[in-house]
Amino acid sequence: MTSRAGAGANRPLASLPPGGRGRISELRLEDSARLTPASPLHPGVDVQVLEATAEWLHIRIESREYSLPRDMAEQVLVQPDQGEGAATASDAYTVLVSRAGRTNWLVRVIARANATVVLSERFSSEPAARDRFEELRGDADRLDAGAFRSLHELP
Repeated sequence: MTSRAGAGANRPLASLPPGGRGRISELRLEDSARLTPASPLHPGVDVQVLEATAEWLHIRIESREYSLPRDMAEQVLVQPDQGEGAATASDAYTVLVSRAGRTNWLVRVIARANATVVLSERFSSEPAARDRFEELRGDADRLDAGAFRSLHELP
Protein backbone atom coordinates (compact mmCIF):
# COMPACT_ATOMS: atom_id res chain seq x y z
CA MET A 1 0.00 0.00 0.00
CA THR A 2 1.35 3.40 -0.99
CA SER A 3 0.67 6.45 1.07
CA ARG A 4 0.95 10.08 0.07
CA ALA A 5 0.51 13.31 1.94
CA GLY A 6 -3.12 14.31 2.20
CA ALA A 7 -4.44 10.94 1.03
CA GLY A 8 -7.86 10.18 2.44
CA ALA A 9 -8.52 13.86 3.13
CA ASN A 10 -11.15 14.19 0.41
CA ARG A 11 -14.25 15.96 1.63
CA PRO A 12 -17.31 17.65 0.15
CA LEU A 13 -16.79 20.99 -1.53
CA ALA A 14 -19.63 22.32 0.66
CA SER A 15 -17.47 21.75 3.76
CA LEU A 16 -14.81 24.25 2.67
CA PRO A 17 -15.10 27.64 4.39
CA PRO A 18 -15.26 30.87 2.38
CA GLY A 19 -11.76 31.37 1.01
CA GLY A 20 -11.04 27.65 1.15
CA ARG A 21 -9.35 26.10 -1.85
CA GLY A 22 -9.05 22.58 -3.14
CA ARG A 23 -8.83 20.35 -6.17
CA ILE A 24 -11.86 18.38 -7.33
CA SER A 25 -11.08 14.71 -6.87
CA GLU A 26 -14.41 13.02 -7.57
CA LEU A 27 -18.00 13.76 -8.61
CA ARG A 28 -20.65 11.68 -6.88
CA LEU A 29 -23.63 13.20 -8.59
CA GLU A 30 -27.05 11.59 -8.68
CA ASP A 31 -28.01 9.85 -11.91
CA SER A 32 -30.48 12.64 -12.66
CA ALA A 33 -27.72 15.27 -12.51
CA ARG A 34 -26.13 15.56 -15.91
CA LEU A 35 -23.21 17.82 -16.61
CA THR A 36 -22.60 19.16 -20.06
CA PRO A 37 -19.15 18.66 -21.61
CA ALA A 38 -18.57 22.41 -21.09
CA SER A 39 -19.18 22.14 -17.33
CA PRO A 40 -16.22 23.36 -15.26
CA LEU A 41 -16.88 20.65 -12.66
CA HIS A 42 -14.54 17.76 -13.32
CA PRO A 43 -11.74 15.97 -11.47
CA GLY A 44 -8.40 17.76 -11.39
CA VAL A 45 -9.83 21.29 -11.45
CA ASP A 46 -8.79 23.79 -8.76
CA VAL A 47 -11.71 25.48 -7.00
CA GLN A 48 -12.09 28.22 -4.40
CA VAL A 49 -15.15 28.95 -2.27
CA LEU A 50 -15.82 32.69 -2.32
CA GLU A 51 -19.02 32.75 -0.27
CA ALA A 52 -21.31 30.20 1.31
CA THR A 53 -24.96 30.50 2.32
CA ALA A 54 -27.39 27.90 3.61
CA GLU A 55 -28.50 27.14 0.04
CA TRP A 56 -25.64 28.14 -2.27
CA LEU A 57 -21.87 28.21 -2.68
CA HIS A 58 -20.35 30.94 -4.79
CA ILE A 59 -17.14 29.44 -6.22
CA ARG A 60 -14.29 30.39 -8.52
CA ILE A 61 -12.84 27.97 -11.05
CA GLU A 62 -9.96 29.44 -13.02
CA SER A 63 -11.00 33.06 -13.65
CA ARG A 64 -14.76 32.45 -13.72
CA GLU A 65 -17.26 32.54 -10.87
CA TYR A 66 -20.24 30.22 -10.46
CA SER A 67 -23.11 29.69 -8.05
CA LEU A 68 -23.58 26.06 -7.07
CA PRO A 69 -26.50 24.66 -5.05
CA ARG A 70 -25.26 23.41 -1.69
CA ASP A 71 -26.82 19.96 -2.19
CA MET A 72 -24.80 19.54 -5.40
CA ALA A 73 -21.65 20.87 -3.68
CA GLU A 74 -22.08 18.11 -1.09
CA GLN A 75 -21.61 15.58 -3.91
CA VAL A 76 -18.41 17.16 -5.27
CA LEU A 77 -15.39 15.81 -3.40
CA VAL A 78 -12.27 17.93 -3.13
CA GLN A 79 -8.74 17.52 -1.84
CA PRO A 80 -8.33 20.68 0.30
CA ASP A 81 -5.15 22.68 -0.12
CA GLN A 82 -2.82 22.05 2.79
CA GLY A 83 -1.27 24.99 4.59
CA GLU A 84 -3.48 27.45 2.79
CA GLY A 85 -3.97 30.54 4.93
CA ALA A 86 -7.25 32.31 5.30
CA ALA A 87 -8.47 33.92 2.12
CA THR A 88 -8.00 37.63 1.78
CA ALA A 89 -10.83 40.11 1.48
CA SER A 90 -9.81 40.68 -2.14
CA ASP A 91 -11.30 37.25 -2.87
CA ALA A 92 -14.68 38.53 -1.65
CA TYR A 93 -14.51 42.23 -2.59
CA THR A 94 -13.39 44.40 -5.48
CA VAL A 95 -12.16 47.95 -4.81
CA LEU A 96 -12.68 50.47 -7.61
CA VAL A 97 -11.81 54.11 -8.18
CA SER A 98 -13.53 56.05 -10.96
CA ARG A 99 -14.13 59.55 -12.17
CA ALA A 100 -17.74 60.58 -11.59
CA GLY A 101 -17.57 64.03 -13.11
CA ARG A 102 -15.19 66.84 -13.83
CA THR A 103 -14.05 67.19 -10.23
CA ASN A 104 -15.74 64.22 -8.60
CA TRP A 105 -14.18 60.84 -7.91
CA LEU A 106 -15.76 57.71 -6.43
CA VAL A 107 -14.11 54.93 -4.49
CA ARG A 108 -16.34 51.88 -4.16
CA VAL A 109 -16.12 48.46 -2.59
CA ILE A 110 -18.19 45.82 -4.37
CA ALA A 111 -19.10 42.40 -2.98
CA ARG A 112 -18.12 39.86 -5.65
CA ALA A 113 -20.76 37.34 -4.61
CA ASN A 114 -23.74 39.47 -5.56
CA ALA A 115 -22.17 42.51 -7.31
CA THR A 116 -23.56 44.98 -4.78
CA VAL A 117 -21.84 48.19 -3.76
CA VAL A 118 -21.18 47.89 -0.02
CA LEU A 119 -19.20 51.12 0.33
CA SER A 120 -19.19 54.25 -1.81
CA GLU A 121 -17.20 57.39 -1.00
CA ARG A 122 -17.04 60.63 -3.03
CA PHE A 123 -13.91 62.76 -3.34
CA SER A 124 -13.34 66.17 -4.92
CA SER A 125 -9.72 65.47 -5.87
CA GLU A 126 -8.06 62.62 -7.67
CA PRO A 127 -5.10 62.31 -5.24
CA ALA A 128 -7.42 61.92 -2.24
CA ALA A 129 -9.49 59.30 -4.11
CA ARG A 130 -6.39 57.39 -5.19
CA ASP A 131 -5.00 57.45 -1.63
CA ARG A 132 -8.25 56.02 -0.28
CA PHE A 133 -8.34 53.43 -3.07
CA GLU A 134 -4.79 52.31 -2.24
CA GLU A 135 -5.67 52.11 1.47
CA LEU A 136 -8.76 49.96 0.84
CA ARG A 137 -7.01 47.79 -1.74
CA GLY A 138 -4.07 47.24 0.62
CA ASP A 139 -6.44 46.25 3.44
CA ALA A 140 -8.31 43.88 1.10
CA ASP A 141 -5.04 42.22 0.08
CA ARG A 142 -3.78 41.67 3.64
CA LEU A 143 -6.92 41.10 5.74
CA ASP A 144 -9.43 38.27 5.70
CA ALA A 145 -12.99 39.18 4.66
CA GLY A 146 -14.31 39.34 8.24
CA ALA A 147 -11.57 41.68 9.44
CA PHE A 148 -12.00 43.87 6.35
CA ARG A 149 -15.77 44.08 6.91
CA SER A 150 -15.27 44.97 10.56
CA LEU A 151 -12.53 47.56 9.96
CA HIS A 152 -14.52 49.40 7.30
CA GLU A 153 -17.95 48.78 8.90
CA LEU A 154 -19.33 46.98 5.85
CA PRO A 155 -22.61 45.04 5.89
